[in-house]
Amino acid sequence: MRLSSAIMRVGAAAALAFLPLGSSGQEAGTGSPFAGTWRGVLDTGPASITVIFRIGEADGGLVGSFDSPDQGAFDIAISSIRATAGDGADSVFIESQAVQGSFAGELSEDRMKIVGTWSQGIELPLELVRQPNDESPAAARDGFVPPARHE
Repeated sequence: MRLSSAIMRVGAAAALAFLPLGSSGQEAGTGSPFAGTWRGVLDTGPASITVIFRIGEADGGLVGSFDSPDQGAFDIAISSIRATAGDGADSVFIESQAVQGSFAGELSEDRMKIVGTWSQGIELPLELVRQPNDESPAAARDGFVPPARHE
């Protein structure tokens, strides 16, 4: 897989891996606050690696994919995604067998960030930020209004 060779180029410390999403513990039709486009940067020491997650709802769960554009890797498959609502915090766990990595994070109170840890041989902090082009129902419900588009 291309991501593996890209990781090898950056070095073992760059062990990135963001994942596309598969199954979920999320109930269908709940308007998951995790649906949308999320961007973050992994700081591996010698390099910074941008990751972009696109999460949607389908077939009773959360689905999606992720890109690592700095490494030329796109539409990376996610094996599973589990979202849970907790006391004061919603959390998500995303796993990718394709890159042997996972992300665990908590949604911020304003639902604009997911703060957590990327694990892939090593653990790296990762903060995902909801993107302005996010037109998902969850973003609209949470009061997020994307900027007007001018053609």
